[in-house]
Amino acid sequence: MIDNLITVDLNQTVSKTELKERKTENIRWTFFSLIILSFIALITFQTIIIIKSNNLKNDAISFKNHLTEMIDDTKTSVKTSYEDIETLKKFEQQKRIFWGPKLVSLIKFLPEDVTITKMEYTKGKAFKMEIFARYDNIETDDKKTLFLKGTEILESLKNSDFIEGFISLSAKKSTLEKKKDVELVKFTIEGTTKEVLTKKRKKRKRK
Repeated sequence: MIDNLITVDLNQTVSKTELKERKTENIRWTFFSLIILSFIALITFQTIIIIKSNNLKNDAISFKNHLTEMIDDTKTSVKTSYEDIETLKKFEQQKRIFWGPKLVSLIKFLPEDVTITKMEYTKGKAFKMEIFARYDNIETDDKKTLFLKGTEILESLKNSDFIEGFISLSAKKSTLEKKKDVELVKFTIEGTTKEVLTKKRKKRKRK
């Protein structure tokens, strides 16, 4: 009869079922806390990534703007240098005397029986040219007519490309000369050209 009785521990205040439920609840809260912490960590990580991405984007934009400014400055500098070179080129061309076109113009307008025997160009400015023509081709032997013939040649020079680069050009004199039993008329043309740039030679340093 005694063996069939149920033993009850009066000192036990919480039942096993309640303990089991509490344990299960603790596990649930622990798992929930882990999930929350994971979400917080993920959000933090994403925030850091976004901030770094924004910083990289801003750095890229700043670098792009800086590079664009450098390119613009370089283009401006190159354009300025090119304009300076062109200006210097034009300036030097204006200061130079190109004799090729002048000689071509002489060939074009001078008659076949007229010969240039002497052409001087001294000190970069003074010019002198002697032209001979057969005296038989001069219509009269009047000195005034000879002077007019020299003036006619001078005007032909002035109306051609030959005059380019000259400040002044004039017929100084005309004389009769006899060479090898042939009478010739010598016309002397003198003039002044623009100042020509001359390059100074660098002195070599002695070792």
